[in-house]
Amino acid sequence: MTRRPDALCPLRPGQPCTLCHPEAKLGPQDCPTVAIVMDDPELRAVAARLRAEVAGRASWSPALQRIMAHTSSARMPQGQPRLA
Repeated sequence: MTRRPDALCPLRPGQPCTLCHPEAKLGPQDCPTVAIVMDDPELRAVAARLRAEVAGRASWSPALQRIMAHTSSARMPQGQPRLA
């Protein structure tokens, strides 16, 4: 049986660490992918922005979440990647 750590994944906001990288044995603290992102200032800023965005959405009501999901996708220009 695989033990899952209680830590949250800093690269997948709001989700627990699932030890998805084979070299991660304890959680995000020894994950090479997390280390690469946190060592790069630009990637670290993107990860922080995603965490802030997810944290902001968590306080929305379910109805507002549906409205925002619909309007966000309607206004997204073709070919532009979505952040979340």
